[in-house]
Amino acid sequence: MFAVSVRLFAVSVRMFAVSVSMFSVSVRMFAVSVRMFAVSVRMFAVSLRMFAVSVRMFAVSVRMFAVSVRMFAVSVRMFAVSVRMFAVSVRMFAVSVRMFAVSVRMFAVSVRMFAVSVRMFAVSVRMFAVSVRMFAVSVRIFAVSVRIFPEASEDVRCVSEDVRCVSEDVCCVSEDVCCVSEDVCCVSEDVRCVSEDVRCVSEDVRCVSEDVCCVSEDVCCVSEHVCCVSEDVCCVSEDVCCVSEDVCCVSEDVCCVSEDVCCVSEDVCCVSEDVCCVSEDVRCVSEDVCCVSEDVRCVSEDVCCVSEDVCCVSEHVCCVSEDVCCVSEDVCCVSEDVCCVSEDVCCVSEDVCCVSEDVCCVSEDVCCVSEDVRCVSEDVCCVSEDVRCAMRIFPEVSEGGYFMRSVRIFPEVSEGGYSLRPVRIFPEVSEDVRCVSDAMQCGIVY
Repeated sequence: MFAVSVRLFAVSVRMFAVSVSMFSVSVRMFAVSVRMFAVSVRMFAVSLRMFAVSVRMFAVSVRMFAVSVRMFAVSVRMFAVSVRMFAVSVRMFAVSVRMFAVSVRMFAVSVRMFAVSVRMFAVSVRMFAVSVRMFAVSVRIFAVSVRIFPEASEDVRCVSEDVRCVSEDVCCVSEDVCCVSEDVCCVSEDVRCVSEDVRCVSEDVRCVSEDVCCVSEDVCCVSEHVCCVSEDVCCVSEDVCCVSEDVCCVSEDVCCVSEDVCCVSEDVCCVSEDVCCVSEDVRCVSEDVCCVSEDVRCVSEDVCCVSEDVCCVSEHVCCVSEDVCCVSEDVCCVSEDVCCVSEDVCCVSEDVCCVSEDVCCVSEDVCCVSEDVRCVSEDVCCVSEDVRCAMRIFPEVSEGGYFMRSVRIFPEVSEGGYSLRPVRIFPEVSEDVRCVSDAMQCGIVY
């Protein structure tokens, strides 16, 4: 019996050990259940994140819908551009009509130039007739000289103590003075009087009066400073010759048609030292102003005025005042940096245009409504580098009020995330009070 009791005690000890091991197993199972609970909590967190992602995807789909609306707006704008291009084509047609009118005027100018050439030909014919007359005069003078100076005879007769005749027609009143007639005497070897009005002071100089001497058959001097090279051309000095009563040449290239008007060529006449007419159609009224037509006056080589208020600095740039220049019919510059494409739109650079004093557009879709607010589209404006507002204005609010639905982005959320808060604005509240929920919990928005 004692042995049986010993065995039973051993069995009870083993059972106790088994119960201890089972207890440790139950403890481990409890730890596993705790871990599984933690895993389930993590999975629940993951499901929440997935739900947030689905919300963001829904927001993206809404934005894509807004993009489609913007594309439709762009198509409408392109249609407007096509209409403007049609208007430009109409204006170009008008310009072509004006150019045709200019060509007609140029044809008229060519006709006038042909008439001038005909007049010059007539003048040349007259000059030829004058040369023929001068030749006839020279022939007559030669005949007179033959008559007046017959060959002297060998016999010398003394009419008185003071008069000795060397021929029937030549008598000497002294050693230096011989008379060929009552009115023609030779006062020296160099001066011979061939008539009452003609004296020969040398072989080349013949004086037809006290004031007129001929230095050749074609050149006669009416004074010390005035010589005539023909009936129509007289030189008043070494540098000034008159080709007619109204035209004097101061050099080979410059002729004066009056006291105030000189021509430097057939087409260029100067009314003063600084005022010249370069053609029948171009007259310079001052040093800096030339008239190329009745309607166009050039104030320099590069600047022409088509009216009192409009001056062109090139073929495509015209100034309507000192501060406003038009580079085309549609674009006018009010300064070097600001050009207006219409009455309401001015461009401050190639990429930035202002539609008012407070609104400037850097492209067709990007406008700045102030120094701090820039709109990158119809619905999106940036109030700073980090804050962007998506907004729309609905005018249907009662009593002329407007509210603006916008989304304000706060970058301070962890892991680069952004929180979206709908903002509703009621202008009748105040400028600093915004309603941030449908329950109208109002507060100051920073």
